Amino acid sequence: MAKVNETLVVFKRKHSTNTTLRCHSAKKTGQTNETLYEYTLRARNSNGTQYQYVEQKVEVKLVLLKSGHGYRSKYTDGDGVKFSLRLRNMSEAQDCFVIMVNKNYTRSKINMNSTKGCELLVPASKVTEKIPAECDTYYNETCKGDSLQLYQDDCIYDQVSSDPGC
Repeated sequence: MAKVNETLVVFKRKHSTNTTLRCHSAKKTGQTNETLYEYTLRARNSNGTQYQYVEQKVEVKLVLLKSGHGYRSKYTDGDGVKFSLRLRNMSEAQDCFVIMVNKNYTRSKINMNSTKGCELLVPASKVTEKIPAECDTYYNETCKGDSLQLYQDDCIYDQVSSDPGC
């Protein structure tokens, strides 16, 4: 997934389903070396009748799995929450991805322990198309928990800006 230069949209997920944030996306904005990348994470907060997009930059490190086959992505967000992501499934055309997300809150401002669950991502250019069966079936049959659709028809992607209120 680190080779994808297009904005990735989190279409739905099976963790942290009590959020008011929608329209989640991740855009690679820089690369330091083969294992260190910069991403801008973006989501829309629903505040009654008004919407506000919020953004944060994170540094993502690829860590080789103990098996020696594949990588785990790790980063810490602005609240100190540690994330570990692992690709579980993707379509042959690389137009959808299912990742397992582990969130660890132990050193953050948020008083929780940890949570984990799947996310289904698609490139922004494919978000209005039918989700490929390889990913949708894997997500629905293999991933546990209640699902929350984060994509909405009026989401705006690829509007990375320094003004999160735009």
